[in-house]
Amino acid sequence: MDPHVPKLSVASVAKTCVAGGGLGCGIGCGLIAARTLSRLGKRTRSRAPDHGDSRKRTRNNHHALNVIKSCTLAGSGAAVTHRFVRNILSRVSRLRKITSPTAMATAALWMAFIPGGVIRESACLIFLSESLLAIGKMLLASHWLPQSDHYPVIIFTLSCYEIMKAWFYHPNTLPKEYVAWITSMSKTDQRLLRALRLMREEKAKIGEPFEGDFLQSYCQDNGQAREYGDPERGKMPCDRGFHYPLSCYGNASLRFRRAAQLTIPLYLFVHTLPRILFLRKTLRDPVKALKSILTSTTRSSLFLTTFITSIWMSVCAVRHIRTWYLKFNPSTDPAELDKYFDPRETWGPLLGCFVCGLCILFETQPRRYPLALYVLPRALASVYHRSGAPSHPNGDVLVLAASLSFLSYCAENRPKVANSWLTRVAKMTASATTL
Repeated sequence: MDPHVPKLSVASVAKTCVAGGGLGCGIGCGLIAARTLSRLGKRTRSRAPDHGDSRKRTRNNHHALNVIKSCTLAGSGAAVTHRFVRNILSRVSRLRKITSPTAMATAALWMAFIPGGVIRESACLIFLSESLLAIGKMLLASHWLPQSDHYPVIIFTLSCYEIMKAWFYHPNTLPKEYVAWITSMSKTDQRLLRALRLMREEKAKIGEPFEGDFLQSYCQDNGQAREYGDPERGKMPCDRGFHYPLSCYGNASLRFRRAAQLTIPLYLFVHTLPRILFLRKTLRDPVKALKSILTSTTRSSLFLTTFITSIWMSVCAVRHIRTWYLKFNPSTDPAELDKYFDPRETWGPLLGCFVCGLCILFETQPRRYPLALYVLPRALASVYHRSGAPSHPNGDVLVLAASLSFLSYCAENRPKVANSWLTRVAKMTASATTL
């Protein structure tokens, strides 16, 4: 018998089952703890007292217990299945290259026992994004794609286009916390977003009355006359939709200043903390460390403030094209022009969704790749929800199984295209099954 074939015995299977169950139980407890801390943080920020009744607490406790039980069962089943499949396939020399991918795929099917929701979806999207990145590295290694340092910029720009487009028109395809964070950073009124979504879906048109007078109340709250929000009068002028009687450039500078007030303290803390943790290294050359902190903070702040400002500058730029056209063609009827030139007010927001991603060029090359990895799973989440995949039962489990199978193959046979942590996990799994 080949020594590399994992042995099966009652003791080894029991040991694998206990180890997998313990790992699954630990993951389940960690997820429940993270969820509890998140709820406590929200309650603390809102400063609202806890008036939850006993039924709600009991329901939450039952849900937490079910999650831990499901994770424990899935962990035990996945570990035993992985060991069993590796034992069977490793006996055939021709199948050894697909032994680990097949074992990983069959083990991942135990995720179906975990209640669907954020846990399964997040795991599915994270490993799917890792699979796509591994495919890209394989294409680069085989010279199907040219070598370039701009691929993180491309990934980030396309991901931001999908995320911001979803924020404008399909916010239900993004996590609620993420949507709330984007809205708070952009300081955008929900009534304006509602009008854009209605026109995008062709449920409302310029020149016809909207359902409700939310645009009129929006103008009134901004200190403008209510009639400027009447869609029957035509498109709302840019300077009538701002919070102050400002021009487009004044609005851009206001948004830039507000964003800078939020981002500079944030990034100053982010870039200063590592210097404090490694204080001995910082004290060797404090001037260089201070210069590095200020430079990194400036770059990161410019990145996020320009990201926020460029979206609305793009909207105003598209609307200015219409204004300039009417200025040089005074005989043109504005109502007739609006039938052909951006009738649904989508050109500006979509242009802004694309342009904002290019702001990553403010960041240094080493920072671009982590930022691209951060936004890619969120963009895939939006595509995943809009594709209708959640309506298929256990569709996320099948995607997860395929992704893990491919990544397991890459970790064992093409380690250069897989992330280092995936390679380490694959080696640990392989060594565990040969005990």
